Amino acid sequence: GTYLYDPDPAVSRLKLLGQLAGTAELNFIAPGQIVLTSESLHRTPMARIYKIREIMPFHENKIRRYFKEKNVGIVTIKPRGITVNVEKLSQKFSGGGKEDLILFLLRIDKKIVAAISERV
Repeated sequence: GTYLYDPDPAVSRLKLLGQLAGTAELNFIAPGQIVLTSESLHRTPMARIYKIREIMPFHENKIRRYFKEKNVGIVTIKPRGITVNVEKLSQKFSGGGKEDLILFLLRIDKKIVAAISERV
């Protein structure tokens, strides 16, 4: 989808992801993932919303090159379904640009996918 929905931790703890998906017309990215997606924007107080700019396989060099080409400033890392050193990756990817972006790292079908996004 065009938008990512990162549910509030309380929604996940209370096991309300299905209800959130149903009421806001959202889809699960993959089985077991807590991040939801949609082609259109559906505002909800139960999740933070991000617009996807680019999706690519997780290759550090390609992602670093992308951020450099786009003159990105601070990169916030949001791993979902994987374990990474968030601070180390953020330092590798962040640059001196003016625009800050969010990098979701998602495990989908045994692969790690990078979703480069901006906050809505």
